[in-house]
This record gives sequence, C-alpha cells and structure tokens, in this order.
Amino acid sequence: MSRYAVIGLGTFGMSLARALARLSAEVIAVDNDLANVEQVRDVVHTAVRMDARDPEALREQSIHEVDAAVVCMGEDFEASELCAVHLSELGCRRVLVRGTSRERVEILRALGSEVIMPGINAARKLAVQILSPGLVDFAHLDGPHDIGIVEVGTDHAGESIADLALEEKCKVKLLAIRRGGEKSPEILTGLAGSTEVRVGDRLYLLGAERDVIRAGGAFAGRPVGKDGLGSRNR
Repeated sequence: MSRYAVIGLGTFGMSLARALARLSAEVIAVDNDLANVEQVRDVVHTAVRMDARDPEALREQSIHEVDAAVVCMGEDFEASELCAVHLSELGCRRVLVRGTSRERVEILRALGSEVIMPGINAARKLAVQILSPGLVDFAHLDGPHDIGIVEVGTDHAGESIADLALEEKCKVKLLAIRRGGEKSPEILTGLAGSTEVRVGDRLYLLGAERDVIRAGGAFAGRPVGKDGLGSRNR
C-alpha cells in the first residue's frame, strides 16, 4: 500500500488528509498542535504531533519514506521551506509544498519541490492527482461519475481503443481524444475500436472516482489495486 504524509493540519491540510484517507490511502498526518492531530486520529492511519522543521523527527517517523509528502504549513513559509529541504535531503521521492505568493512559489521550485496552490487545487482534487499521477486533470461532477484526462505516452502509443479495453479493465468510458498542440487541437469523438492512439493524445475518461484513478494509474505505469487505491509494485 502506498503511503502519504500531510504535514500541517490547517483547513487545507485537514481536508487533504481526510480526502486521501477516504480514498483508502495510508496517511501520516503531522502537526505541532495536538488539537489538530486529535481531530484526524480516528480517520488516518497515523497522526503525530511533532515539529516538522526537525530533520531527526522526520526521520524517526519515516516521513521521508512515503510516496509523497505534502507540506501545508500555511503562512509559515520558513517552516515550510525548512521541512521541504529536510525531506529532499532525506531522500523523499516526491515533495509538494503549498505556495502562497509568486515569489515563494519560485523559491520552492528552485528547491526542487512541486508547488500547490489551494485556490486552484482543491484538497479533494489534489488527493486524486497525488494518488494517480497519470491524471493530467480531474473534475468532479454532480452525481456518481467524474471526468479524468490522461496523456498517452510511448508505452501505449500505437494501441487501438479496442486494445486499451478501458471499459473492461478500468470500468471507464472514453468520451473523446484531444490531439495536436495547444493552438489548433483536434477533438475526436464517435471513436471506433480500431482508432489508434498517439503519443501526446489526451484521453477524456468518464467513470466513478476510483475507476478514473485506476485508469490514471495504468497510464502512469503504476498499477492501482482493485480494492482501492495505493497498491504498487516495489
């Protein structure tokens, strides 16, 4: 099972930790405020009160060994920066940090962190994209279905829609293919099973949230388990 850390349990971090846990991910929730930790203790796999600026504390909790660590420490930019640096130095494979201004975003990117902007990436949407990096974009719809967009890489180029068997393997429906550059894309609909996909094609998929995530995992070369999310080969 994949493991994720959410560091900083303010409004956004709390929502993200809950969203990841709801999607069956193993979540380590971290904050230096015990009251915040207690709010998610019964929801996530592990909830810890600690100072995330301390590299030894991060090491003791094996935070650097998670699949992705999301630093959501709000306006405390210095703390976020220190935590991100320590995680990178400890070898964390993926570090995402909440950015609060253009200048801070540039600094965080220079440090090698992925930057998230909560005003753009709501917690639920971010949870889905963390779990399934193959998804280029994701939109929640009213009702039982959502839409996900995946981009075709070299692993699937040349395969036909019939070969992909998206409905059979992932229980998602292929609505359309967007082909070509940003300036003059071609939108393909009414697709035949013999239609072949190309590198760079973007596939618009409709399905239940978990099935869309599973499809995104397949296109990222990262299998996602049937029972939920977060299975991965090590």
